[in-house]
Amino acid sequence: MRRMEILRIRREHINSQQRTIFIPKAKGGSRLQPITQHLAEFLEGYLATLPQGSEWLFPSVAAKEGHTMDIRKPFRRVLLVPQA
Repeated sequence: MRRMEILRIRREHINSQQRTIFIPKAKGGSRLQPITQHLAEFLEGYLATLPQGSEWLFPSVAAKEGHTMDIRKPFRRVLLVPQA
């Protein structure tokens, strides 16, 4: 999956039972992306931790779109954390 496809995932796009994620705006048109059982279980737990009423998998109160748009800065921050 492309980065923006991942960042635009909504709760309603995830089907843990069928182990798929619906991608409505893919480069080649909408599609179903198969996921592993492990990822489906992880996403169920992750979704349970999100704030009530949050429609996005990666919400952002700072973004006007409502979801995270860029992960480069947090990614760099994680890489620069000193290892113990």
